Amino acid sequence: MSPAGNIEFIKRTMDAFMSGDLEALLSAITDDAIIKAIIPDGTPISGHFQGRDGFLRYLTALQSVMEIQAVETTDYTASETSVVVLGTERARVLRTGAMLDCEIATIFTLRAGKIARMVAMADMTPIVDAYRTQPATAD
Repeated sequence: MSPAGNIEFIKRTMDAFMSGDLEALLSAITDDAIIKAIIPDGTPISGHFQGRDGFLRYLTALQSVMEIQAVETTDYTASETSVVVLGTERARVLRTGAMLDCEIATIFTLRAGKIARMVAMADMTPIVDAYRTQPATAD
């Protein structure tokens, strides 16, 4: 697909998903698609999640970690095989109530007209802090 066509595909898919249409996202991924948030180990959204079941596990984990309050897209850049989406996100970390307010970049890798990989990058320090264990103290 052309870069412009890829942008339209991602816009359409993500707009539908953000409006509550989970199936729009799930039907737009390859059978072996990977979703990954760039975040250190130790949180429910750490690591990568693969396939339809993996996407469902990731999205369920994401809902258990934070309450998204606002997402704003500021830019799209594309090639014949990928789309990069830039924007901002505001969310409340459920475990602590801390606010996450940051710039985000999501990279979509496309194969055969579907999403094969989705990587989200943001400063998720408030989430990491919420799941970090307290160091042991010496008596």
